[in-house]
Amino acid sequence: MIDNARTQLDYATIRSPLTGRAGFRMVDPGNIVHAADTAGIVSIVRMQPISVVLTAPEDSVPDINKALAADKVSVDALSSDGSKTLSKGTLALLNNQVDQASGTIQMKASFDNQDNALWPGLSVSTRLLVRTAKDATIVAQPAIQHGPDGLFVYVVGQDNKAKKQNVKVSEQNLDDALVADGLSVGQKVVVSGQSRVQDGVLVKPTEQQGKPATPAAATANVAQAPAQPPPPAKP
Repeated sequence: MIDNARTQLDYATIRSPLTGRAGFRMVDPGNIVHAADTAGIVSIVRMQPISVVLTAPEDSVPDINKALAADKVSVDALSSDGSKTLSKGTLALLNNQVDQASGTIQMKASFDNQDNALWPGLSVSTRLLVRTAKDATIVAQPAIQHGPDGLFVYVVGQDNKAKKQNVKVSEQNLDDALVADGLSVGQKVVVSGQSRVQDGVLVKPTEQQGKPATPAAATANVAQAPAQPPPPAKP
């Protein structure tokens, strides 16, 4: 009888199955609730650890699988505009099929989230580090131009004449592009004002400083192609 009374008393207390943060209550004092109610009394979400669902292009699946097989894949969660890193975590799961409608694959990353920087329902940008290219040549993304024969850049020679040069790009993000072929370290490329530049035209190179101003005619902002590992690609 004592055990039965204890069991009945336990039914009077509702315990959460997880540790998390409670939202707005969905019932008020005095409301009648039933065990079969689908709305519940309050919703609770787990904050630590927290998961982020992200997508990547289907072309990245082989590289992601190779990275997962080798070691843990680090994932950065950034603000929606990509300007601030909110948290760092690891890739936990890769979906078992590609979404044919969008040509992407879903993944899930796990974050400790000790400072609660990530919040359920928050929109974030993500960045995966699947490999590091050593001794790579990278240029600013605006330098890469699209033409009928593929990608190209305007290279400025010693005579300050612009020359159209075809390149092959293996990786790129919003800021930088990794040039796999067609460009040597130390060459100067036009990074703005390409609409005023043609093959063989004489230009007045100026070093790019901060946000480039609108160039005058026959003037182009020029940056030197460095040799350094590229930043992690953003899916």
